[in-house]
Amino acid sequence: ATMEATYGDPPATPEIRDVEHLLTGWAHALADPRQRLLPRRLYSAIDDLPELVQSYQARFGVHRDDARRQVLERARDRGQLPRDTEPDVLLDVLTGAVWQHLASRPDTSTANEVEQYLRAVLNQTGYRPEGGERNATR
Repeated sequence: ATMEATYGDPPATPEIRDVEHLLTGWAHALADPRQRLLPRRLYSAIDDLPELVQSYQARFGVHRDDARRQVLERARDRGQLPRDTEPDVLLDVLTGAVWQHLASRPDTSTANEVEQYLRAVLNQTGYRPEGGERNATR
């Protein structure tokens, strides 16, 4: 209920058009101090209240990860990511980058700063926004 109230009753499965939309969405969420605080609190409770985290994963986490994975698969198929990209591994890398940002960057980060950070991480994986066959063979 707290998550729904904080995020305005979001759909369990978000509509994410493409990688650019994914980056922008994460950047805006991470630029909001309130939205940064709640996930940190939620995951800090994992040892004492594992059922709380399990409930969040069942309501939001699994569905959001599925939507993000599909976006990464489509980007790979369009040649925006190398052909040998494993969407599950890349999703773990990006999620880890989000958690690193939550843990190590100030809550005053702007959406632009967060997006630049996530884009730098994604670019290290071979992501190219324009796509094209030359990137697919990388």
